[in-house]
Amino acid sequence: MEEFFRKPWVKVLVAVLALVLAMALVYAARAALAPFVIAFGLAYLFDPLIDKMETYRIGRTFSILSLFSLMTLAALAMTAFLTPLVAGQVEAVAKKTPMYIERLEKALAPVMENLAPEGGPNLGEKMKENLQGAGNLALVAMDTVGKGIWSGITGAMGIVVAVFNLAIIPVAAFYLLRDFDHIIAWGAQRVPPRLRERVFGLAKRLDQVMAGFVRGQLFVALIMSAVLSIGLLIIGVPMGFFLGALAGMANIVPFMPAVVGYLPAMALVYADGGGIGLYVAVSALFAISQALEGLVITPKIQGEATGLHPVAIMAAMLVGGVFFGFIGVLLAAPAAAMLKVLLEEADENYMASRFYTEGRPNGAPDDKPDGSPTSRTADKSDSRQGSKRYK
Repeated sequence: MEEFFRKPWVKVLVAVLALVLAMALVYAARAALAPFVIAFGLAYLFDPLIDKMETYRIGRTFSILSLFSLMTLAALAMTAFLTPLVAGQVEAVAKKTPMYIERLEKALAPVMENLAPEGGPNLGEKMKENLQGAGNLALVAMDTVGKGIWSGITGAMGIVVAVFNLAIIPVAAFYLLRDFDHIIAWGAQRVPPRLRERVFGLAKRLDQVMAGFVRGQLFVALIMSAVLSIGLLIIGVPMGFFLGALAGMANIVPFMPAVVGYLPAMALVYADGGGIGLYVAVSALFAISQALEGLVITPKIQGEATGLHPVAIMAAMLVGGVFFGFIGVLLAAPAAAMLKVLLEEADENYMASRFYTEGRPNGAPDDKPDGSPTSRTADKSDSRQGSKRYK
């Protein structure tokens, strides 16, 4: 029996089964694990900053408490400042909605007249009813969402779970952040010495990817939110501050700022009767901001972090949302980037394995050009040294 379990294919099968079982357990407990996943994400996000504060001989616990206090005060200040501003813009748009509907009806009147012979005499009335219904769609949606949220939290268990989650996230984040370096060191010590160089090198690459997608993308999104919201507010687009902030945060997903920011802004400019200058200003704002984001902001912040194709990011977010909801959407991009690094590592190991190279004549040149996975293996092995976090 022992010889049976020593066979390589048996070990691989057991490892795959264990991985599948672990993923199934995580999926089954996704709701209970969500607060801890968020807490770990916060700990990972702010650990470099706390490490930096420690270099100035500031105690780790005091640094964490100071950081959390500043974050709380900043969140309260932003809420107190932004809530009246956003509420005022939404209210102004709501008051102008009948005017927007009337203007849109006039714009569509020639189209309805041309379609009247085919659609019958009541086509115009039907179109008008649909437009009026579309005008009330936002209010109906907000009312529906509000009722759904209220019905979900009015139950005793819903309130308990919500309060527990709100309380456990900062508490768990505090303890994880305080012991983050010890946790990493504990895990590093469990790696067999013969594998540490390779594992630490892989961990360093994964950390660079996570830094690019978590810290980098979040910082880029905040900068883009500030630029677009202030820009649309100055231009005078109805509900521009809200649209700019939403478009900036959506910058995490490729092409989404145009969908959730640019198109609604242009539609509101048209409905508000804006001139050609407003169209040009809105278009210029989004074009310049996207150019700065792609050419200056992202390269400066993310550096050489491993990137993904935009289609891969959108597909990962779609799959993550289907399986894990909102948490899955947040974690989809960094998880996909980590998977890319692991697949690259697996590909390099495969290209250097006996299974691939077996039977090649001695001294035969590699059929892969420079820059291929096999030609990169030697270069990357020289740079695989454990960073501070992985020693």
